[in-house]
Amino acid sequence: MDASGVAISPKVLSKDVVVKQGELSFKDASVLFYKQTSLKGKTIIFDGDSITEENFRSARPWHKYLMDWYGFTDINVGVSGTGLVKPSGNKVGAIARLPNYTTDCDAYVFMGNMNDGTSSGGISTIGTKGSTDTSTLYGAIKVFFDALIEKYPLKPLLMISSSPRSQVGTLGKCYGSDAWFAEWVKVWREMCTDYGIAFLDLYSEIGGLRPWNDENNLEYFSPDGTGSGSYSADGIHPNSKGHLIMARYVSSFIVDNIY
Repeated sequence: MDASGVAISPKVLSKDVVVKQGELSFKDASVLFYKQTSLKGKTIIFDGDSITEENFRSARPWHKYLMDWYGFTDINVGVSGTGLVKPSGNKVGAIARLPNYTTDCDAYVFMGNMNDGTSSGGISTIGTKGSTDTSTLYGAIKVFFDALIEKYPLKPLLMISSSPRSQVGTLGKCYGSDAWFAEWVKVWREMCTDYGIAFLDLYSEIGGLRPWNDENNLEYFSPDGTGSGSYSADGIHPNSKGHLIMARYVSSFIVDNIY
């Protein structure tokens, strides 16, 4: 804990800051202090699907860990079963929800979109760049980004891909470099580059979860609590242990891109 009362945790700092007591230069100590305090007091919207939504699958979703570590306030608008376009029951997708969000915030973070391709009612094909057809991936992202920038022109916008899953959806398996979502991630990265929006490829880059492995599935995807639906490890929804892995990986991205 530093002089201002900010807790310093070496496990959640940016990858390029080595934290060992007594081994920090003044420059590194300054960077460390900034990274630990830069988000304090800010309000951040977190959007997405059931992995962002608070529910019985995890006692602590990934962004709540970040809130504990960095002292910001989160507004959680994630909705289980939805995608950018795909609804779930009477709950609409993120594009349709966006007009209802507050502008009284400091940043917007979206994680998800895999639900759009795992069942009907979402996105059926990658489509053509420049399209505004929301049944295509290019079109849905364009409509989403145009609306986001109009609503939040001066605020940091951060996109995080869905994490890998063991399920087999409408478009096939949901993990690995040969799966359909690997191609979707390429489109996300391209569109984020074109729009100047920060992007993190959680699908390809996060290590340790491996939901297709039986032991990993039981350890990181067995639900913490009880509620409606299946209580078993499902290879889709991380528990608090899985969310902690996600939070530690995502932390640098969040801190480095929200100013």
